[in-house]
Amino acid sequence: MKNKVAWAAGFFDGEGSIAICRQSKPNDHLYYMRCEVTNTHRASLEIFQQLFGGKVYEKSQRGNRKPSFVWRASGPVAAQMLEDLYPYLVVKKERAELAILFQADRTEVGSGGRHTPEIRKQSVRDHAAMAQLNARGVN
Repeated sequence: MKNKVAWAAGFFDGEGSIAICRQSKPNDHLYYMRCEVTNTHRASLEIFQQLFGGKVYEKSQRGNRKPSFVWRASGPVAAQMLEDLYPYLVVKKERAELAILFQADRTEVGSGGRHTPEIRKQSVRDHAAMAQLNARGVN
């Protein structure tokens, strides 16, 4: 199991993504954390599903490209996966730490989207911090 988790960490470091997403709701925004891995080798993504849960989806195919697939998990499932991978991560270690803390704040409050004003403010800050970590190009 340890070898598979170390393999998954390396695969995730190269092919994965971590995001704090904002979903618009009437008069409000809901923030949630999501992890994905996209690849053309479905069996690799099925290993993520077996190890951590989540779902594997087929992406819509464009032109003459190979079929590609995405493994996706969000919330507590994604946070647990990041905690398991954390000791082995290199590239995405800082993003994983932010995402784990983000999810821990929400888990303490409970479900149902009812968060204190401070948690809501922290969500906005975390969303901006993750966007900066994920920004493309030269800073």
